[in-house]
Amino acid sequence: MRLMSDKEQMRDKIFLTVAGRDRSGDLGRDICAAAKALDDPGLQKSFDDGAVITALGSAENENDFIERHLEVFGQRTQLDFGKCRLPATSGIAGRIIGVVRKFVWRLLRFAFEWMVFRQNVVNEQQAIALEHEVSLRKRENEELLKRVEYLESKIGLNEEVGS
Repeated sequence: MRLMSDKEQMRDKIFLTVAGRDRSGDLGRDICAAAKALDDPGLQKSFDDGAVITALGSAENENDFIERHLEVFGQRTQLDFGKCRLPATSGIAGRIIGVVRKFVWRLLRFAFEWMVFRQNVVNEQQAIALEHEVSLRKRENEELLKRVEYLESKIGLNEEVGS
């Protein structure tokens, strides 16, 4: 069985060959329908958010990477229980479980929100501290480079390196 990639063919059309016969019409249509039925906007959002991280690999140099990484790190420090979804329930047993979950959540929500708030504060402090540390090191390196260049010019090292 050979399945051609999206790069080889058009994006939403599947070309499927089984045992040397074109099965795009029947199997391909069924596969596309099954794939569309699995479409989950929440999951797609997670993939899209992950694209920011994978884009770090395209940084042109180390400084560019560090700047982008700090930006992403600063944006991804917060926890949010609002983004968590409970699994869908069906049937009488499922509805009973759903009611129990809601009741237990109401009892425990305060403690979870308190922990999330505290963790978010710590995460934010870490992001700010890391960004500050990086800026201090950059400034320190620039000052040290200037001092080295000055000292090299004093002892005439620049003329020897240039020739």
